[in-house]
Amino acid sequence: MPKRISFALLPLIVSLFMSSCSSFQRTAVGTATPIFYAASGEIETEKNWQMFKEGAPANLKLMEALLYVRPKDARMLVSLTKGYGGYAFAVNETLWLDDHLAGRSNSEHRDQAIYNYSKSIEYGFRYLNQRGVDLGEMKRAIRSEGGIVEYLNSKLSASRDRDVEAVLF
Repeated sequence: MPKRISFALLPLIVSLFMSSCSSFQRTAVGTATPIFYAASGEIETEKNWQMFKEGAPANLKLMEALLYVRPKDARMLVSLTKGYGGYAFAVNETLWLDDHLAGRSNSEHRDQAIYNYSKSIEYGFRYLNQRGVDLGEMKRAIRSEGGIVEYLNSKLSASRDRDVEAVLF
């Protein structure tokens, strides 16, 4: 009889174990994201363009992996918004400018800049959406003078760095 009970409880035990692992992962990532958010400012101090060009993509992919575990993490969303926007501007546009000045009209760097800017915008809108900013309302606010500033001020805080960074990037 005891063996039947243990086999009957096995799916429940496995289920509890798996859900606790998932919770543990989300908690661990949640503990780490403030560190990543604060540390993401270090990359802004990099003076070696080549090092930035080669190192930033791996950091962005690591942050995306962490965001995969905690898809609504505000700090990761803002870090990725800044990271992809900054990379598109500093690297992809710089390389595209070389192509453009050399008369090469079909540039992979232009396409990559568009791709990275698009990712930046996607993460930025995800963050803004979590803060209550609605894209439709934002489009309507743009139509009136000062409307977008008023609308964003009603939803975001100028004293919260993440809000300012998300809008800026």
